[in-house]
Amino acid sequence: MEMFLSIASFAISLGGLVPILFFQDRIKQVALAIIISALIVTSGVKLFDVYSHEELISRVENEMLEKLSVNTWTFDQIYNELHYVTFPIANEALFRSVESGRIGHNIVEFRNASGEILQVKGYFVISEN
Repeated sequence: MEMFLSIASFAISLGGLVPILFFQDRIKQVALAIIISALIVTSGVKLFDVYSHEELISRVENEMLEKLSVNTWTFDQIYNELHYVTFPIANEALFRSVESGRIGHNIVEFRNASGEILQVKGYFVISEN
């Protein structure tokens, strides 16, 4: 959605600048060329940033699937096993995997060191049949 809004914003900005092309004043044409160049560069950088972010999320999702293939873990256990990933990235990757149906979750009970029974959310890979 963010990418669509960026493209729409770029198109509207570019469309608003088109009337300047019809003026014969040399300074306005140079200004237009500078503005269009800046818009193209800014759009390219944003596109690269979005692509890099999606690539990172995909890599973390695959790593989570690999870690959970034979385990049911809490988010903390998953996060501690990931390689150099920030909390928001891990959270987004897990959310997307749960939303897409690749990873499921259940409330599981476990006994801590002092003997208390706690309930936590455990994540696991949903087997594809």
